[in-house]
Amino acid sequence: MAFLTESTPERGVASEIVPGIRRIVARNPSLMTYHGTNTYLIPRPSGFILIDPGPDDSVHVNDVLLGTEGRVSTIILSHSH
Repeated sequence: MAFLTESTPERGVASEIVPGIRRIVARNPSLMTYHGTNTYLIPRPSGFILIDPGPDDSVHVNDVLLGTEGRVSTIILSHSH
């Protein structure tokens, strides 16, 4: 069985992964996070929905604020640690 692989994504940049959904990969690669924690951004008229906002890291928070133009309306957590 072949393993799924992904080339190393650019970290800290909002990249469209499918139409209407962007992802920011945090700068925290590890065995647990693979290339880095994924934060998903979904634009809505009222602001962005964030799914899994990522680590409590000032650089990542700034990357998310840049990627959403500071317009975050909703944060969804899909799991806890």
